[in-house]
Amino acid sequence: MKNFIIPLLFLGAFFITINCNCNKDEDCIKDYKFQIPFNLTPQIDTFKIGDTIWVSSDFSNEIKELNYSEPITLKDFDFRSELTIEKISVDPFQNANLEFDIIEKQGNLNLIPLIGTSTFLVEYDYVDDTYKVDFGFVPQGKGLYTLVLSSLITEDSESLSTRPDCKEEIKSIEYLLNGGENNNYEFISQSADSLIRTTTKDIYDEYGQYSFYVIE
Repeated sequence: MKNFIIPLLFLGAFFITINCNCNKDEDCIKDYKFQIPFNLTPQIDTFKIGDTIWVSSDFSNEIKELNYSEPITLKDFDFRSELTIEKISVDPFQNANLEFDIIEKQGNLNLIPLIGTSTFLVEYDYVDDTYKVDFGFVPQGKGLYTLVLSSLITEDSESLSTRPDCKEEIKSIEYLLNGGENNNYEFISQSADSLIRTTTKDIYDEYGQYSFYVIE
């Protein structure tokens, strides 16, 4: 009797294995490219020392996805967003984060010192299924500057698990600033740094850049 039961157990395990949907489909691979909206106001080309430049974002947890045109729900997710301001009226261009006083109206900006430079890590407030930040930047020096939004996920893809049947990864995050319009791309050609002048409009828009002058 024991010899008859053992083959039945193996047979049952075999059918359970071939009918199980818990394993991911090796052919189902989703490489996501998300788009996060930001706004910069006032949307002008020249500020004075002491003015306040406001940078904000307000979007639901239904994140816009560009490769498959299907929103992905991400709850209280760390987008590993970065914000940097560069001074491009000098050659070579210089990190200028410390040339601005910061106002944290909503969310947090954490200044991370790096070798010869720095960046702000952006922490969103997540309330009622909505991500929000609102920061003020008050220039203390004059020159031509460009503000850049980016994500550490662009440098190191991150896995997701929103679909049990697929392998999912975030390959990049694009930042749509002011709907992609009137962000002073033409100022890039006025940079003193030849490397900055090679920035294409596509790259400029993908990184949510905004260029502006500061005068006394």
